[in-house]
Amino acid sequence: MSIRTIRYKSGFTMLELVVVLSLMGIVSTIGITGFFRMTTHFNTLQENLRLNKSAANAFDMMLQDFENLLSGRVTGNPLHGIHADTEDSLHFWRIPFEDDTITFPIEIHNPLTQLRERLLVTYAVERGPNEPRLVRSTTSLQEPEATPSSVVVADDVAGMRLQYFDGNTWHEKWSAPVHPILVRVSLSLIAGDRTDGQFARTATFALQVH
Repeated sequence: MSIRTIRYKSGFTMLELVVVLSLMGIVSTIGITGFFRMTTHFNTLQENLRLNKSAANAFDMMLQDFENLLSGRVTGNPLHGIHADTEDSLHFWRIPFEDDTITFPIEIHNPLTQLRERLLVTYAVERGPNEPRLVRSTTSLQEPEATPSSVVVADDVAGMRLQYFDGNTWHEKWSAPVHPILVRVSLSLIAGDRTDGQFARTATFALQVH
């Protein structure tokens, strides 16, 4: 007598397949969402590091100029600070920014001519068709009619605020014949049109007049 062995095929039912596919979809969605969040966070961190380095470079250049500051009584051109506000409607719709400007005399050593040169330095935010940026302009005090020379100090600087300390009070502008004791510089930096990523960096400089 022969014994027949009955074998049953094992497999997934339609309901089980639907449940498995649903779970895989949920896991995939969570993974993709987490990946994009991590990527966005990393890109934001990289951009903030770049802007922070840009502000640090600007402060380093300002520090060098302030260390070479000349007396206004000697040059006839004392430190002059202008306070202003602006709305950069070309790049940032209806967002106000400080638009201060500072001008002061310095004396530096020119390595090419091996001579001491006296310059009138101006720091201001340049606005135009491109993204706003901090610009340093210089004019020779020996040749005041010469064309000013300008260099970009830092990109993505949307605003600059300057404050001047006379020993008792902080002022928003400066026009006295003597220099202030301290100058505080605050830069507002924005990467492109990312107004949500705006942040400020501040530095205070002690002035020593030569």
